[in-house]
Amino acid sequence: EAQALSLATSINKAVGLVPIIPTSATIASGSASISATGLATFTSVPNITVNNVFTSAYANYKVIIEINSASATLELRTYFASGGTPNMTSNYSQAVVQTAINGGTLSSHNGGNIPYAAFGYLQPATNYGRASASQDIYQPATTDFTRYISSSQAHTSGGAWTSFFDSGIFSSGVSFDGFTVAGSTGTISGTVQVYGYR
Repeated sequence: EAQALSLATSINKAVGLVPIIPTSATIASGSASISATGLATFTSVPNITVNNVFTSAYANYKVIIEINSASATLELRTYFASGGTPNMTSNYSQAVVQTAINGGTLSSHNGGNIPYAAFGYLQPATNYGRASASQDIYQPATTDFTRYISSSQAHTSGGAWTSFFDSGIFSSGVSFDGFTVAGSTGTISGTVQVYGYR
């Protein structure tokens, strides 16, 4: 029994997700803080960049995003970043499939050579300005093209709770060390946590 417990502990240490602690967070306005476990909490920011989360220590990463309020109807966006600055060049391309949770029509669309990755829409109304997203990011700290696969749930501008599933690529050989969450307008509040894959 002791041997089994020791083996389980060894396996747990060898695989799984490791919380990454950003060295800092960059915001233009509002407020932000970083906990001892790396959870970045932000309030009324137009965007937030968590810095020095992608390194050679891990090849691939998972980002968990929770948005709990928005000041306006907006599109939710993510960017890869370097040195505290989000990369807004038109090198992002993505394909998206979405459907309304309450029985809406399944739809899909794609975008090439756009300056961001989108993962949903929000409204400022109570309980509707909320979204949850998980994004797996592959090789961001190298000069290989950075790829990502994400899933999210948000309240769309059309008034329905909607699930989004998308994948994309940043088609330029740029090494990134940070990650940005933003709204297309107004401000957002919530949390972001980055994990490294063992």
